[in-house]
Amino acid sequence: MTIAKAFIYFTAIVFFGYGVLFLVKPGEQFYWLTHQVIIENNAFIDLRATYGGFSIAIGISLFYLARQNALIKLALAWIVILMIAMGGSRTMGMIIDGEANNLMIAYLASEIFAAIFAFWLLKRLDNK
Repeated sequence: MTIAKAFIYFTAIVFFGYGVLFLVKPGEQFYWLTHQVIIENNAFIDLRATYGGFSIAIGISLFYLARQNALIKLALAWIVILMIAMGGSRTMGMIIDGEANNLMIAYLASEIFAAIFAFWLLKRLDNK
């Protein structure tokens, strides 16, 4: 297995697992992230759909793309775009909303790393 394919599978596992956790225990996951308590049913429903369902869909999509060698570049490009969008939005939130907890900073660092690493892998494949 190539490094690129392994990275895509790793990213797929992270998103899929994250989604399952939010689908099964949205309140606990949200509290772990933000130290805020959710009490409204609609908030639980939206957390399950947005953090749960969307993350699961990303994970499944990446699994699908990784299984086909012709789609490895597409998967890496998607990871770059996804991580830049997530990291950029997180950065904007930190600027607009102020101080972030250590978990938000760790997420931002992982998003930056993943974007750079996926971009490097993509360029490496382009040079072959």
